Amino acid sequence: MISFIPAGRTLKAHGVKGELELDLDEELKEEILKQGVLFIDLSGDKVPFYIRNYRDEGRFFVAFEDVDSPEAAKLLSQKEIYTDEDRLSSAAKKKSKEEESDQDLYVGYTITDLNSGKKAIVESMTEFPGQWMAELRYGDAIIRMPFHQDLIEMIDPAQKSILVRLPEGIWEL
Repeated sequence: MISFIPAGRTLKAHGVKGELELDLDEELKEEILKQGVLFIDLSGDKVPFYIRNYRDEGRFFVAFEDVDSPEAAKLLSQKEIYTDEDRLSSAAKKKSKEEESDQDLYVGYTITDLNSGKKAIVESMTEFPGQWMAELRYGDAIIRMPFHQDLIEMIDPAQKSILVRLPEGIWEL
C-alpha cells in the first residue's frame, strides 16, 4: 500500500500541448522528478501521472504521458498533488515529517470570529504559495480561511482556541 504525502497543487493548463503549471513543494521537487511520477487527487482517488517532460522557468510546467491537449490538462487543474513517501530519500522523509507536524499543530482548535461570533473547528492546515490556509468545519460545510497573522488576534494552546477577525463574507464562500 502506498503511503501518500502532500507534494503541492496543480494550478492551470498551459499552452496547446496539454502542459500544466504546478506548485510543487520545493523540498520534494527533485525527488519527484527522479521518480518520474506524481499522484493527483481526482474525486478522492490518488491517480498516478507519469512525467513526460518538464521545464522550470520561474514557473514550473510539466507534461504528462497521455495528457496531450489543453482540454485534458484543464481537467487536472486546481487539484492536490501527492508523492509516495516510501520512494523518498531519508533526508526528504525527515523534512516531510517536520512539515507534517507543523500542519497538524492547530488541527482540532476552535476558531472564533470576533466580527461575526461564528465558531468552527480546524480540520486541516495546508501550505499554499505565500501563506497557510486552515480548513474549517462549520456545520456541514468546509471553509478555507487564510491563516495569517493580520487576521489572528490570539492563540490559546491551553484552551485549543484561536480568536480571529475575518473579513465580511468569508463564511459564505
